[in-house]
Amino acid sequence: MLFSWNVRQGGGKRIDEQLNVIRDLHPDLVALQEMTIKNVDQYSEALKGLGFNHIHNTFKLISEPSIIVGPRRYGLLIASKWPLEIINDFVIPWEERVLGVKVDSPVGHIELYNSHVPPGSSNGWVKIDTFEGIFNKLACYSCNHRILCGDFNSPQLETNDGEIITWGQVLYKDGSWRLPPKSEKWDAGERSVLERLSNYDLGDVYRSLYGFAKSDYSFILKRKDKVFPRRFDHCFASKTLNPVSFKYLHIYREQKLSDHSPFIVTFQPNHLDKNLHEGEKTRSDKFSYTEEEFRVLRDIKK
Repeated sequence: MLFSWNVRQGGGKRIDEQLNVIRDLHPDLVALQEMTIKNVDQYSEALKGLGFNHIHNTFKLISEPSIIVGPRRYGLLIASKWPLEIINDFVIPWEERVLGVKVDSPVGHIELYNSHVPPGSSNGWVKIDTFEGIFNKLACYSCNHRILCGDFNSPQLETNDGEIITWGQVLYKDGSWRLPPKSEKWDAGERSVLERLSNYDLGDVYRSLYGFAKSDYSFILKRKDKVFPRRFDHCFASKTLNPVSFKYLHIYREQKLSDHSPFIVTFQPNHLDKNLHEGEKTRSDKFSYTEEEFRVLRDIKK
């Protein structure tokens, strides 16, 4: 199970309650956004106590720590029950906004990418340059399972007939959405990840499971006296991971533990680690191993 959450501004006084959520859900992989230097160690130590012995965060990878201020004060964390290897070589404006690792899991290597795309309303083209950097890195085929998840601050809207409305599009008085010529690059940047990565086996898990007839959201945008539910938090994953369920957990946003609803994705990987001995099976009915079970499997290989 994968758990992803924008914890909002480093968690603050809500950290213990947020960690209780993770404890109760028992995920195998955790991806958190809006970490801060001040609080990331608190999360890390607590997660280790929950059995996540392998943890990385983007603050450890920053070449110049003095840049982590203002809009760049937020970073990312990935926690896993299985060994991790950093594979963070994205070309993006703010290096702390994507964290990539290779997970040495019982079902084979999983490339897991955690992302927090900056909002365009306050950071302009940094948002689109980040989308393009993610696409340029991941627009390829891989022999590993792959997952891209996090807070993408997009799209603006999804219609029931399957249309994605980006922040480059404008709603006209006649009710139609149009794309001004000056916004074509912006529109293409958002769609590069939201739509085009599906050409490289990184499809939108929620839509692959439920189509566009079902709508949901992870964040509520407020403008004056109006509210606009938005599905900003996503998971894109390889078909080989065989996702079987995706759920936004609104109760924790409603309890004000964050302004985003976390989500959980359950996978039933449909093929074995190619390195395992013939006839040796992995658990595919539940994507969950204890640390001891993992060691036993690896000892068998040796």
